[in-house]
Amino acid sequence: MCSCGWSICVRAARCSVPTIDQATGAPHPDWPHEPTDTMGVYRASEQMGGKLTFGKNAVVVGGEGVVLKIG
Repeated sequence: MCSCGWSICVRAARCSVPTIDQATGAPHPDWPHEPTDTMGVYRASEQMGGKLTFGKNAVVVGGEGVVLKIG
């Protein structure tokens, strides 16, 4: 069990990368605002002025010398 401490700072706003077609570097012409429009239905945060959020930013506030491991 990890003996480290975390402090949740702020919700993380969704970046625009999911709207970009990675092959062309531009939004798809048939649906230039997807998936943002769809996510906006259920991921908009009143606390962030209506921005889409996907997680929270946190900082380690305790546990000096502790090693975090996957699994």
